[in-house]
Amino acid sequence: MLEYIGEWHSHPAYCSTSPSDDDIQVFAWLTGLMDADGLPAMMMIVGDGGHASCFVGEMMKEESPLPGPEDPNPCSQVDLATDIQPQ
Repeated sequence: MLEYIGEWHSHPAYCSTSPSDDDIQVFAWLTGLMDADGLPAMMMIVGDGGHASCFVGEMMKEESPLPGPEDPNPCSQVDLATDIQPQ
């Protein structure tokens, strides 16, 4: 079964993976949508050089870099080199 879990997108070259004002608005909408099912909102922002920020349940204005493999954060399971490639 395929289930919706959240949003991801990339920011333009040379831009940080900090959320934009639009990202914050979308995350607020997504939080309301996911709350109906008792699930946290999730958003990943990918940038240059394999940098990415992942927000689960709450969004901060700063970057939220993906942690290393020893961290239990669910977003750390994503390998940007193999899992997120343009088709």
